[in-house]
Amino acid sequence: MDSVLEVLREYDRMPENVYFPSKEFVERVLNQYGYLTLFVFVCPATRGKYLTTNKKELFMPSQEPDNGLLFARIPKLKSLITSLWQLGIPSKILFVVADNSYELYRGPFEGIKLDLALMDERKKLYLANLTGKLVKEFRQLVEVFSLGLNKVGLSPDGTNIPDDVLAQEMAFQKNVVFSQYYDKKPPEDKVIENIVKGKCRAYAEQGLLIEAADALLIATEGSDTIASWLLRTKMLRLAGANFPSIYPYIRKEVTR
Repeated sequence: MDSVLEVLREYDRMPENVYFPSKEFVERVLNQYGYLTLFVFVCPATRGKYLTTNKKELFMPSQEPDNGLLFARIPKLKSLITSLWQLGIPSKILFVVADNSYELYRGPFEGIKLDLALMDERKKLYLANLTGKLVKEFRQLVEVFSLGLNKVGLSPDGTNIPDDVLAQEMAFQKNVVFSQYYDKKPPEDKVIENIVKGKCRAYAEQGLLIEAADALLIATEGSDTIASWLLRTKMLRLAGANFPSIYPYIRKEVTR
């Protein structure tokens, strides 16, 4: 088990990672399943410009572009898997498509209503396209799972959201999301707060999926600060989920 942990540490760029997998976790899952499950979120390259048209559902792409962020990250993921295989440790990759945010917690507070049946059709096209591409990239167990098509929702109303988590995510929404992803002026703070509370509840529910899968989260969501990467993990744990995580995609200059 020590050699497995050494490999995982080699790929982990989080300083003093409090979520690093324990020896007991790795030993238990390998004894129970015979492989290590790597949990990877996929954020579709949505197109915010369509939300102001009469074809709002085109917001959801029907395929993931080959030059998208996911495929830029595949080489390092392959390298990690190869390093584990060299120790005789097989792995399963569980790609989870985060394709339900607008219906769950953005649209309702922004006054934008989507045709859910049309959205599901586009999600099916996207899922089929992405699955076809990923099974060509990886030679071991691969599963691609859609949050939207499987109707994964929100944690219960009343989920405790710490003030620092709320403040950090509100700042991110105001300063980055609306300008870079939706190309519009942020709404009033109360709308943003409601969106953020919904997002936190959605992440909390997703965290329970990671725990249920007995998986190691390969964190893919963060920016140019350590705090931004930790924020996502904190949000995924808001409903009490307990799972390990490593952070291979933090840029080296962020940790200096």
